Amino acid sequence: SKFNLKVYPNPTSNNLFIDTQENLATYEVYNILGQRLLSNSFNGDNSISLEAFAPGTYFIKVTTDQNTQATVKVIKQ
Repeated sequence: SKFNLKVYPNPTSNNLFIDTQENLATYEVYNILGQRLLSNSFNGDNSISLEAFAPGTYFIKVTTDQNTQATVKVIKQ
């Protein structure tokens, strides 16, 4: 099942922040070819660093403690 979330800023040059009522567990970053570039756990701050990534389009797949998932398209500048 899905859940509601807001991701900002988008486009971003470094950090992404996720605004949701859910408890976030893990995230994965994919490129537009669907290759997974990063898989990590949230450390209670609901932020993701894209600093290491080249500018372009990415998909962030977020999973909650309840195992619900949402995927967001993000532009890295």
